[in-house]
Amino acid sequence: MSVITLRREDGSGDPYTHPGADRDRHLKLPHAFWLDGPSGARWFRILDLPEIAMLLISLSRLDDFRLPSESAPEWYGISADTAARGFHGLERHGLLQIDKSFKKAPLAPAGYTAENHYTLRPPFGPRGRRPDSVGVE
Repeated sequence: MSVITLRREDGSGDPYTHPGADRDRHLKLPHAFWLDGPSGARWFRILDLPEIAMLLISLSRLDDFRLPSESAPEWYGISADTAARGFHGLERHGLLQIDKSFKKAPLAPAGYTAENHYTLRPPFGPRGRRPDSVGVE
């Protein structure tokens, strides 16, 4: 008789645990990605690769998050240009709200620097998870 043992899906060989039980972070891709879109199209067919990459990254973050494009290579392994193209494409499609704020930076040529804050728009967000409501982002 066969014995079936559930193992983690990460290939480690460790026993399976429910994602909520070990606080492992899992990404949830809303059904809207596959089923919804403008004019009967589907988002997975409309969005290009940089836009999909930034959508997935955005889904892993809180609402109103900061992600400097120049940090994308170190944090996510994608180029700053790809991150910027993805963010602007999502904004063009109405899926991302970009709020720009300015803060003092005495060493910057203009004396200030711009900072973008991103929040997904329907059908992908906002999800009611803001940095100030859960602690540190």
